[in-house]
Amino acid sequence: MKKLNLSARAAVLILALLFSYAATATAQTKEDLAVINGDFSDLSDLGSADVHGWRSGVPVGWMSTSMDPVNPIDPLYAENDKDGPTPPVCNPSQLGFLKQVVGTLTKDADVVLEFDVFKLWGPNDVDLGAAILEGDNAPLTHAEFKAGRKQKLVARNVSAGTEITIQFWATKATTPGLDNITVKTFAPGKAPEAP
Repeated sequence: MKKLNLSARAAVLILALLFSYAATATAQTKEDLAVINGDFSDLSDLGSADVHGWRSGVPVGWMSTSMDPVNPIDPLYAENDKDGPTPPVCNPSQLGFLKQVVGTLTKDADVVLEFDVFKLWGPNDVDLGAAILEGDNAPLTHAEFKAGRKQKLVARNVSAGTEITIQFWATKATTPGLDNITVKTFAPGKAPEAP
């Protein structure tokens, strides 16, 4: 086997570094942000299920401004453990603004919020609001979504040190099912486009 001369070794090293950089620039990082109970499978803080699978309360890891004026601390019909493709499923129409602080960015990043929205209850189509907020609850981005899997909301080029909160709410008096929430970070400008 021939030994590479100095310039060939330098070229190989540069190529290896470029490939390594390209791989990390497009790959998501997981150390910054994490959603607690994003699939709503932890039922420990909720009431017992009724015969239809409905449970009251606020899901573990989440905060709520309940829309139920009679019982604002323990909203009824907050989660259903029988409905949806991957039960349990959250019913944000009972929880007002459902939100969670998911962490603080350690470096500049694009932040991608991904979730499933289902039409499970009621006669009307569903509308779900979603937002990515910074520490003082100012929106970095927000949008409304119809039913669909792997919905995406992207906040681009968010500064290191920003505390990230995610938030959901039902809009237009609809009753969406919400499930499978994740947050991912990408190098600035590298997040996939939202559909």
